[in-house]
Amino acid sequence: MEVAAPVNRATLQIRNIDPLTSREELVEEIRLQWGIEESGEVEIKSIKAAPWGTQEAVVVLPESGVPSDERERRLRTGLTIASVRQLANVRRCYRCHMLGHVAARCTVACPGRELCRRCGSAEHSMKVLI
Repeated sequence: MEVAAPVNRATLQIRNIDPLTSREELVEEIRLQWGIEESGEVEIKSIKAAPWGTQEAVVVLPESGVPSDERERRLRTGLTIASVRQLANVRRCYRCHMLGHVAARCTVACPGRELCRRCGSAEHSMKVLI
């Protein structure tokens, strides 16, 4: 078993991708133009058709592979030059839908949390065993 240190990852939105470009071709273009060694480091979360006849994708890759200069963030895909912008990685709680924390550390009093889940009484609360 191999243990590796965690890598900070960046989420990018790529727009104006050539409509004939496939997932594999997009990964190869990112690797070649931005100097990323392994194709396993580039993960395409989604790729979909855009309303103006091109495609747009959400890609996750190591922060070290993202060019720092805005001009270098352009990506040539087929016959088009795609624009790239970095998306913010923000945590969101699924209980209260507020930003900055997760449900395990949620301190917001959500409606119904103070009641027992089994009987609805406010005198006690049912402990959830996971």
